[in-house]
Amino acid sequence: MDIHPPTFGLDDVGLTDSCTEDLVSALSTNRSLTGLNLGSNSFTDRSVPALRSLILTRRSLKWIWLWRNRFSLNGKDQLKSLRESRPGLRVEV
Repeated sequence: MDIHPPTFGLDDVGLTDSCTEDLVSALSTNRSLTGLNLGSNSFTDRSVPALRSLILTRRSLKWIWLWRNRFSLNGKDQLKSLRESRPGLRVEV
């Protein structure tokens, strides 16, 4: 039996800052989520606080891909700094 941990892919689907709060709210109820791909969307630094909150509160989350969004260097640094919050957490921006 091949068992895969729960992951969720929303890459390249046109997500923007205006949906971040709703997205984080919906995902925060999933206690077994281990991976999240949000790459190739249109998130900017306005989404960073909500994404940081999601990453910090979802202790089951092992990785999150945020490549090819529209974060500034500062926004990317804020997200990358979450790697220090938990050993083994992968935050790719």
